[in-house]
Amino acid sequence: MQARKALVNTELTAMGMWVVMNPGTGLLSLFVFLCSFIPIASCFISTVPIGFVALTKYGFLKLALVIAMVTCVHFVEAYGLNPIIYFPSFPAAN
Repeated sequence: MQARKALVNTELTAMGMWVVMNPGTGLLSLFVFLCSFIPIASCFISTVPIGFVALTKYGFLKLALVIAMVTCVHFVEAYGLNPIIYFPSFPAAN
């Protein structure tokens, strides 16, 4: 279950980084995947290097875009993906 969630989270984050044109998508996506197995703090730990790259390369506007993108990804994960994974027989998930 956790590996499936980590893969989807990584894919969504990679697509988001591609949309906001943040460099280093491959390496940063790998870091997101590895951090997905850390309970509770994985979102914050994996966002720090993504935000750092955005801030140092492009400034505060790109950092704000990255934070908004990560927030959207984790919103989809929490309210869309988790119910489907953890409650597969729930009628709303079908």
